[in-house]
Amino acid sequence: MMKILLVTLSLFTFTACTHSVHLYHVSEYEGASKSGRVIKAEGVQYVVLNFVFETDYVDQAYASLREQCSGRITNINTRYSTSHSFLSWYNKVKITALCNN
Repeated sequence: MMKILLVTLSLFTFTACTHSVHLYHVSEYEGASKSGRVIKAEGVQYVVLNFVFETDYVDQAYASLREQCSGRITNINTRYSTSHSFLSWYNKVKITALCNN
């Protein structure tokens, strides 16, 4: 019985995950216009044993946001977060903004 309990606790310990929001930035709010629409973009960086594979994930997310809007981008909300798993984690950025044409 003790062996089963030890194995079960080990599995939960080594496969547990956590999530953390590190920063939430809100730009100056300029008010919504009737011609504005909400646009969103995301970027993800995967890290294994502290080896980083994708270093420009924020730039890619911003470029994706720019591709969605040919006008002026205002009211930008940026959320930086991390999702941890066993010996690896994901750094994530989510950008939401208003596109004014």
